[in-house]
Amino acid sequence: MSDNINKSLIESKQLLGELIDQEIVDFPELSAEQLSKFNAKDIVVMVNYTDGNFPKSESELLGGIYNALKLDRTQTNFIDLGKQPMTFKDAAKTLGTKNFILFGINPEDIRLHINLRPYQIVKVGECQLIFSHKLADLVENKSYKGALWASLKVMFNIQ
Repeated sequence: MSDNINKSLIESKQLLGELIDQEIVDFPELSAEQLSKFNAKDIVVMVNYTDGNFPKSESELLGGIYNALKLDRTQTNFIDLGKQPMTFKDAAKTLGTKNFILFGINPEDIRLHINLRPYQIVKVGECQLIFSHKLADLVENKSYKGALWASLKVMFNIQ
């Protein structure tokens, strides 16, 4: 029976690898200049502001999250997919970061084909990801903030 379970796990990992490599949309290749502004940092924060507007209330909330995690903005890569489309695979390879917090991003937006619940910690390879509601939704909804904080405490091993 354990051989069947091991075989099933191996097949699942292979399928996940294939799903990650699938392309849904054609993202532009990142130039060396574009990639040079990113470097290995503690976390990647991804948002998607198609209108380029990042409201003050959301910026303050993100600052509060950084403070709670004892991080400053220099320890994060902040990626706005509305300005710079990027796949998870590209981000993971290029940035060397293992922890991703995605606000208002669907897995398909970064070419991941996985089913999940918001605030569930998902492991893909060596990386951990948390998919959250948009920052605007978090500003308005305390239960979303609580769910995010609970997941962040697990991800970053905070007591």
